[in-house]
Amino acid sequence: MINPERLQELLLDYAEEVKLFFYSYGLANLVIDAPIDHVAIKALNRKVYEQYLDIYLPLSKRMSYEEVGPRDITIAELYNPLDAGTLGKVGLVEIMEPKPGTIATTHDLIDHVELLVPDLEHIKEALQNKEVQFKVQSNDNHTAVVIEITEWGQEIKFTDRALFDIAEKQIAAGAAKIYEQTK
Repeated sequence: MINPERLQELLLDYAEEVKLFFYSYGLANLVIDAPIDHVAIKALNRKVYEQYLDIYLPLSKRMSYEEVGPRDITIAELYNPLDAGTLGKVGLVEIMEPKPGTIATTHDLIDHVELLVPDLEHIKEALQNKEVQFKVQSNDNHTAVVIEITEWGQEIKFTDRALFDIAEKQIAAGAAKIYEQTK
C-alpha cells in the first residue's frame, strides 16, 4: 500500500533512479530542467484502487476519474505537493486500476513519472543517438516517449501535454467525473 508518506519516500528515491539512469547515458540535460507533470501509482487490484481513493481524496483539492477501457484512472490534485527531489515538486498523482487479467509488477512502487517537454522529437533523437530503448505511446489526449528504467517495469515518460489540462478537458466533456468529498 502506498500511503502519502510512503509515496514521498518512494518519490525521492525514484528521482535519484531517474537521474542516475540519464546521467549514465550522458543525457542529464533531458531531465534537469524538464518540469515533473505527475507521478503515477498502480493498484494491485480494484479493492486496493478503492482504498487509494479513500486515502487520497481528503488530501486533494480535486479528484476526478475516467473509465479508460476496462479500468478506471483517477487524478488527484493534492493540496500539498510532494517533493520529487531533483525533479522538483509534483502536485498531481495518477492512481491507476490495473488492466483486467494482469498483475501490476509496480503495485507497491511508483509506476511512472511524467516530465512535460515542448518537443518530443528532440527527446526521441537524443535517445536514439545514445541507443536508449524507448517506445512511443499515443492516445486521444497526448503522446509520450516512454523509457523503462528498472527491472520492475518502472518508467519515465516525456509527454507533450499536462495531465491537469487533459483532466480539465475530460471533465468539461463529461468523460471524467469528479469525486465528491463526503466526510
